[in-house]
Amino acid sequence: MKQRKRQFVAEIVKLVLTAFFVLLFFSEVWGYRNWDSMTWEELVFQMHTLEGTGGGMVERYFREAFAPAAAVFSLILVFFFTIKIRKKDHRRFSGMAVLVSLILCGFMTVFFGHSLGLFRYYKGSASKELTGVLGEKEFIEYYYVDPAEVEISFPEKKRNLIYIFMESMEMTYGDPSVGGDFDENVIPELTELGLSGDDFSEPGRLNGAVVYNGTNWTMAGMFAQSTGLPLKVPTDLVNHLDLVEEFFPSVTALGDILEKEGYHNELLVGSYGDFGGRENYYRHHGDYEIYDLRTAYENGDVPKDYYVWWGIEDKKLFRTARRQILRLADEEKPFALTLLTADTHFEDGYLCEDCEDDFKENDYADVMHCSGKRVSNFVKWIMTQDFYENTTIVICGDHLTMDTDFCDDVDADYQRRTYMTILNSAAGEKDRYREYSTLDMYPTTLAAMGADIEGEKLGLGVNLYSREATLTEKYGYENVEKLLSEKSPFMGKLSGLGE
Repeated sequence: MKQRKRQFVAEIVKLVLTAFFVLLFFSEVWGYRNWDSMTWEELVFQMHTLEGTGGGMVERYFREAFAPAAAVFSLILVFFFTIKIRKKDHRRFSGMAVLVSLILCGFMTVFFGHSLGLFRYYKGSASKELTGVLGEKEFIEYYYVDPAEVEISFPEKKRNLIYIFMESMEMTYGDPSVGGDFDENVIPELTELGLSGDDFSEPGRLNGAVVYNGTNWTMAGMFAQSTGLPLKVPTDLVNHLDLVEEFFPSVTALGDILEKEGYHNELLVGSYGDFGGRENYYRHHGDYEIYDLRTAYENGDVPKDYYVWWGIEDKKLFRTARRQILRLADEEKPFALTLLTADTHFEDGYLCEDCEDDFKENDYADVMHCSGKRVSNFVKWIMTQDFYENTTIVICGDHLTMDTDFCDDVDADYQRRTYMTILNSAAGEKDRYREYSTLDMYPTTLAAMGADIEGEKLGLGVNLYSREATLTEKYGYENVEKLLSEKSPFMGKLSGLGE
């Protein structure tokens, strides 16, 4: 009797293991199909900050990963319970089911791990290329310039700042005549803005920022552009981020500097503000006033049950932005408004009723075009306001698109970059081509606001209006990407969680 019980328990355990490995296999296949450019750190970070996920991602996971896994396991169960074979053969079958599912899962884990850069992250060999330069220090620690130790002086009349993060927006979407790599220019209005502003390009062409490991998802992109640092936290510490009272307390961010200079800082997002740690970061680094989906509910801007795409679609968010800017402009103190769009989030974006069908059979191209027009109209409205004369506008993609097929036809040798332009800058020389990354936006933004920066460097970033070489110019994209892909104990220290 006892032996029969043990055998029964063993069979149940084997079936549970089979179910687990089958689900993990389909989950990894789904993850690879949707995030083939994701990094290991991003995956771990996002898994611990899932609250507020929108865009139908949870539903898609259940439809494209959980459902097929359940179907396969159901077939295994049906076969197991209906085949007329001896008990010994049942045990063999269940054992084979575990083994086969484990092998498939193991293969996909290795393949997906390689895709995520997991092995490069732990191997930590890239820094050997610069051993003579770095000595005992890691790359980030060696080149990090602590803004708290840098003298930054502002003009007597401080300029306002409007910083627009455009979700997944790339200069790639332009055609070759303007530096992009699409057959037809998907972002003509943004191209016009880019050519009229500062993007550190050759005449008549767009230029943008390359994206490095640790800067290639939304929270990481926002963090990088306002601190000059990649968002790298040792994976064993990520699950403690919700326990810290302050997001990277040792870091001096753009918001910290502006708050010290008397700015009224505000962040506008259409989703939940705490998604990905955004609210924690912006509240503790600049005392930003947060307008998000919860604020919209509380203010009665949308009904309590309203939820489109990630919360509030961009059309409504920009209406709010106009109202908020006018309110801020009426105050005596200078303001810095940061806005994040969301309609262009992968997969395929949100096609609102204002979007036109300009790109047949490609809704995502229509969404990108629509977003470009909306931002362009918003900027043109700002330019008609009295406060514009003393206002600098920065527009930058938060990261490259994660859409699985939108850039399939882009030449493999083409260096994809985020869209970037600075309008109404107070800085000096700009007519010089630069190779730069989103990390360089931190000091460059301050320079565009008329600030003088001792040494022209903050974080890992360089003021692009200066003559100082960026890390990208100094070492090239591939080398810096390898170096920033490694585990960083130094960033663990800055996170406030230890090494």
